[in-house]
Amino acid sequence: MSQNKKFLSYSLMILCSFFVASSFPIAYELNKNVPIEVSLFLRFTFSSIFFLPFILKSKNKLDLSAKTLFKNALVSFFSVSFFIGMFFSLQHTTALKTSSIYTLMPGFTFFFSLFFLKVLFSKKTLLCFSTALFSSIFIISRGELKLILSSPNFGDLIFLFATISMAIYNVSSKKLRGNQSVFHFTFWILFFSTFYTFLFYYKELIHFNYSLIEFADIFRIIYLILFCTIFSFFIIQYATKTIGPSKMSSFSYLTPVFVYLINLISGKFLFELKYLIPILSLLVCVIYMNGDKK
Repeated sequence: MSQNKKFLSYSLMILCSFFVASSFPIAYELNKNVPIEVSLFLRFTFSSIFFLPFILKSKNKLDLSAKTLFKNALVSFFSVSFFIGMFFSLQHTTALKTSSIYTLMPGFTFFFSLFFLKVLFSKKTLLCFSTALFSSIFIISRGELKLILSSPNFGDLIFLFATISMAIYNVSSKKLRGNQSVFHFTFWILFFSTFYTFLFYYKELIHFNYSLIEFADIFRIIYLILFCTIFSFFIIQYATKTIGPSKMSSFSYLTPVFVYLINLISGKFLFELKYLIPILSLLVCVIYMNGDKK
């Protein structure tokens, strides 16, 4: 693989980590006024429509074979399960806890890569996983681990399963994508996500009064569609293909750093030196895990 492709993948994943970090507080605010099923359906529907012109203009035709459609539908199921789980869990828990649970995702991805992709890792890489996990939780909990560990509730368990589903998605997209282009594969993931959301919630979607959506929530939905769905899906597919699911998922350890910076800028967090060592530890771990050949 060329160094240019690697550099592009790394740069895009840093950007993607910011989008993921910003999605938690935005989804939390959106859930207050817009039902989960409606926000998800709008998100997936308009994202699919966005990709459609690129698909129609593409020189390569869509692979409509039953085998390919089944694989894409299966991968999409794990993806949409994460988003449904995230939105549903935020009705029962906080954005703080979901952000913390999400830091387990690289570990789950590592586990599934080990079994399904036969990817091996060095002991130093495993140590990095552990260090990054602790540093992530420390940053998000603001140094008070009891905020994370105390009283796990139903929402926490739901998001834990959603995080496992995302890890399976990361591995299965590498395993089952085949020779499909990034545009084609991403389109199918979004298309089937739209289908699943409508299949599960068609009654609620039909009877919802869409005129009740407030102006501020429209902007939140647009942001989630453009940056947290279209761009993020494309980036993840590109990076998974070029650097692999485990290295790609390691960038999720940057999510707590961006969560901290977002809260710092918004005034919810104060700058304290105790965050400096965990942040530096995360940066070193991400750099090492993406430079390690094992």
